[in-house]
Amino acid sequence: MLYFSETDWTLPDMAEVNAEFDRDYDQNEYEQKIAGLVGRIYSREDRSEADKEAWAQAVEKLSGEDHYLLVLLSATTSSQPTHQWLPVFGSDSTGAAPARPQGDIVRLILVALACTVLMLGAIAIYHAFFESR
Repeated sequence: MLYFSETDWTLPDMAEVNAEFDRDYDQNEYEQKIAGLVGRIYSREDRSEADKEAWAQAVEKLSGEDHYLLVLLSATTSSQPTHQWLPVFGSDSTGAAPARPQGDIVRLILVALACTVLMLGAIAIYHAFFESR
């Protein structure tokens, strides 16, 4: 699944692999395992500068493409401090969407309704005072 991509190069049979994964495996459990692995790598302090640079180059290379691995890295590292060897994830360049706060959709709908009511009111006022002349 780490090779999965909707738009960039991936394994030839990835559609079948993805269908099998969705059918036979728990995606949340898988993502937690990968997050644990990445978290352990991320928090290791015994890495050499060469290892840190290799990590940064690998992530930078992947960041220009659309890969499931970047989503997993983003979820793992977004709450941790950024280091010089790990680019900030969750930005537009990775395509990873940050999680919305609880109730955000409801607020969005209410604001949209309020804007609609204000616009309709403005149109009604315009027609009442300016079109009647």
